[in-house]
Amino acid sequence: MRIVYMPVGKYKGISIPREMFDEIERIIEEHPELGYSSITDFVKDAVREKITEIRKLHLKPQKLIRETDAGEEDLI
Repeated sequence: MRIVYMPVGKYKGISIPREMFDEIERIIEEHPELGYSSITDFVKDAVREKITEIRKLHLKPQKLIRETDAGEEDLI
């Protein structure tokens, strides 16, 4: 597993059940074709998809910002 240090104040930590963490880790290891380089990438993508789904179904359209690989922000 890769450790990534994030700038102070830019990120918040969360906890997930160990079983879920292990399953995500297994998926990433067994399916490199999915393109996830870390559990963080997987979780960020999953949360982004869920936010988009909720906004489409229940909320007024809003801009969703994602961080690019270069550390810049990009609207999706």
